[in-house]
Amino acid sequence: MKNKILAESIRFSITSILGPVLVLGGIGYALGSYFGKEKVFLLSAIAVSFIVTQILAYRKVSKGYRKIASFDVKKDDAGKEDEALVKEK
Repeated sequence: MKNKILAESIRFSITSILGPVLVLGGIGYALGSYFGKEKVFLLSAIAVSFIVTQILAYRKVSKGYRKIASFDVKKDDAGKEDEALVKEK
């Protein structure tokens, strides 16, 4: 379970954070080289990649929150919440 969580977090980091920066940064660099305005296009592409990264992170966190909210905690005989009795709705 621990390795699965680690693998998921690494995959998320690569695809959601590095992906947009590398792809959009590369496009910005190429366009800047073509039009002769390297800094303008590269900085614009990095700014857009920051926005894309924030949107992807928000979607991931929202999905995780909905998954957590879908669990219902059952109470044991003493009225205390029992983690072993957690079931999905």
